[in-house]
Amino acid sequence: MHLMKYLEKCPSGADPQRTPEGNIAWCTNDTDCSERHSCTAIDGLMHFGIQIRYCCPTRMSICLLPPQPGYGDCDNKKPKLMYYFDATRLRCQPFKVLECLGVNQNRFNTEEECVAQCERTACKAGESLLVEDGAVRLCGAEACPPTYICRYDALFRRHVCCGYSSLGNFVK
Repeated sequence: MHLMKYLEKCPSGADPQRTPEGNIAWCTNDTDCSERHSCTAIDGLMHFGIQIRYCCPTRMSICLLPPQPGYGDCDNKKPKLMYYFDATRLRCQPFKVLECLGVNQNRFNTEEECVAQCERTACKAGESLLVEDGAVRLCGAEACPPTYICRYDALFRRHVCCGYSSLGNFVK
């Protein structure tokens, strides 16, 4: 990817919010951004020694987008198998994408990327969702184990345990 195009992306790979003039919206805090965006630091990008921050789409705003596989002839491109988050089923689903016209950001190269982005929306960066016997560990009346904290998942409207395993490894 061309360096300038790379620098014009959010850490998730999503497109940042734009000003009415078409420039990337810079910010210092979330109140500088529209409702579905949050102020996000862009690693390695500085301006006179100050960390540059873009208004990037929130995970929830991306995950709630409807699936759009694209359309058009796209120079005879073959459809690519990708994954999207199905907000009705609350699960990541496979679909074929043309990657030309009419696609949105609710598309991921792997099921793992989709799960990390959309099924684990309560956890903060670096934390993992606690999964026991294939099920998400819910919390509330029942506390989370040590090294985990109970967080509210606004997308799923439930409380879940997020954090780190006691071995220091991320839980998948």
